[in-house]
Amino acid sequence: MENIEQIYLALSRIQFIAEISLTACCKHEEMEMALYLISDLADECLPNNGHEEVFYKASPDCTR
Repeated sequence: MENIEQIYLALSRIQFIAEISLTACCKHEEMEMALYLISDLADECLPNNGHEEVFYKASPDCTR
């Protein structure tokens, strides 16, 4: 049950940050910071989500 409570808390924080960011007249940098915070909070809720697999090493023959 503790895990569900942690997820609920993180989702509540994500919702709060998103709502404040959308209703306030944020500068570009502030909106970017809000997105970073949301991303970090979501990452904590999704262990082993494999998002690192999106990034891969380029082969040596791909250089320009």
